[in-house]
Amino acid sequence: MTIYDVIVVGAGPAGSAAAYDLAVKNYSVLLIDKVRFPRRKACAGGLTIKAAKALRYPIESVTRKACHHLEIDRRIEKHTTLKSEKPVVLMTERSEFDFYCLNETLKAGAEFRVVKKLHAATERERSVELATEQGSLRSKFLIGADGANSFIRKSCAPFPEFKKGFAIEAKAPIEEGRHFEMAFDFEVVKSGYGWVFPKGDHLNIGLFTIDDSVKLKADTLCHYCRKKTGSKTLKEMAAFSIGFGGWGYRPRSKRVFLVGDAAGLADPLLGEGLHNAIKSGQAAAHAIIQEISGGDSASLCYHQRIRSIKADTLAAYIMARWFYRFPSLGYTLLLFPFIGQGLMKGYAMGLTLSEIKSRFFKFSP
Repeated sequence: MTIYDVIVVGAGPAGSAAAYDLAVKNYSVLLIDKVRFPRRKACAGGLTIKAAKALRYPIESVTRKACHHLEIDRRIEKHTTLKSEKPVVLMTERSEFDFYCLNETLKAGAEFRVVKKLHAATERERSVELATEQGSLRSKFLIGADGANSFIRKSCAPFPEFKKGFAIEAKAPIEEGRHFEMAFDFEVVKSGYGWVFPKGDHLNIGLFTIDDSVKLKADTLCHYCRKKTGSKTLKEMAAFSIGFGGWGYRPRSKRVFLVGDAAGLADPLLGEGLHNAIKSGQAAAHAIIQEISGGDSASLCYHQRIRSIKADTLAAYIMARWFYRFPSLGYTLLLFPFIGQGLMKGYAMGLTLSEIKSRFFKFSP
């Protein structure tokens, strides 16, 4: 049996980021996923500048549109536009983006395999074994990058702080002569927002909530789309979970690490998960490399390297609880130039929420 240095379960941005950094250092890494790429991926596809900067390669070839402006709406009725000289979000199609990231990772030397069914993950003293439909796979370390419904988390790396948010999205056509900016619409769903993301030839439109008790249904999205865009045509509708609670994640294993949504590292305020997925994947790879090369334990190193990510998700969660409890007040505050423009400048610079707060909203006593 081949014993890999690392097996990564899940070939999305988090898994590919980890596998890429391992492969370029000539470690043997097997990246597995339950489907062959390109594949349909339910996701709004907005890539923040901080996420784009975190990647090891350029993404111009899979960027559909660079958005400089953001419409902030309330109940569809009231709105204001926040503007930026530089892009704040790059629009991608997740199927294209993920396929591109996977191909870059394979070029770096990683191996990819489709494994449709995992039966068990067992950590041993010096290795981890995966029981699959194709037989057993073994490695020195295992990275779970398999999303909010992670098999690896449930099987061998649970943590009670894990929470779920929920989103539903679809594609809508753009009528000739009409123009849309990127938009967030508050108070159209409890504890969340609606969004409109222009992708050049179509719109990605959806609803998001941090409250897993809120049921977002197809007719709710259709109603929102008609009021917001006038379109009655929605295609490729899909719903998906988003992983939160990562501020409470601590690697309890010596050889199994969770990254991205599997570790609950999505931003609870906006539901954005790509930046933290990429950064946590890279952090896990770095930690494993350190231990294999004779440094500190991977578990300790990984815990230290994701501290800033965890702190940022906790800050976002506290802000989300406040913002979505008092949405009218939150909307009003965004209209103040130093707040709205401070956020736009920070996102255009590729800063995290904590960095934006420290740089633009530091108040003297």
